[in-house]
Amino acid sequence: MAVVIGHWLIAAPFVADGDIQGVKLLAHSPWTQWLTWVFQVMPVFFVAGGYSNATSRASASRNGDGHGRWLVARMRRLMIPVIPLAAVWALFGIVLSNAGIDEGLLRMGSQSAIIPVWFLAVFVVMLAGDSKWRWFARCRRRPAAVRWERRGAA
Repeated sequence: MAVVIGHWLIAAPFVADGDIQGVKLLAHSPWTQWLTWVFQVMPVFFVAGGYSNATSRASASRNGDGHGRWLVARMRRLMIPVIPLAAVWALFGIVLSNAGIDEGLLRMGSQSAIIPVWFLAVFVVMLAGDSKWRWFARCRRRPAAVRWERRGAA
């Protein structure tokens, strides 16, 4: 809920002279800028997501599932909820556009609704590189001499 409220601080729709207008609340009312510190939950999301991925990946490995199979299953669980959101907003945009709603207003509303999904792009990259990140983490825990020896350099 904090992410939703935080993003609504960015877009502030209002009615002026019978028209719906939109401004960026943080620019229009600078006193609200301190509130963004309260809504900094994305680091928590990535830490919790990383832990969840590690737990899920360990379970998949114990069950004999490879990285590819685990990745497909994980992506499915992450992306399926996004499909109805995108479909509803696409339909919503088409209907409202055909009804004559201002294109700028539709863009503002759509961006306000969809922008919280930006983090999935970063999360997908992290998921796809899971095996590389785990290799890197294991290497970083060993002394440099051991890493060189295992590569045949020592």
